[in-house]
Amino acid sequence: MAPPRIPGDWSPREALTVYEFIDDIRDAIWNRYDLQLIELMKEERITAFKEDNGDVVF
Repeated sequence: MAPPRIPGDWSPREALTVYEFIDDIRDAIWNRYDLQLIELMKEERITAFKEDNGDVVF
């Protein structure tokens, strides 16, 4: 996904308003889907690997 293009002509007040709105939406999404998001993040971040200890000498 490409990052969104942000207009360069916003005033600092407009930028802050949008920033706070996005933060509110983020919180609302988290409050609604927290457990599902946690599970999805776990699935996406777990790296599957095959452990091979055949060369380990004790």
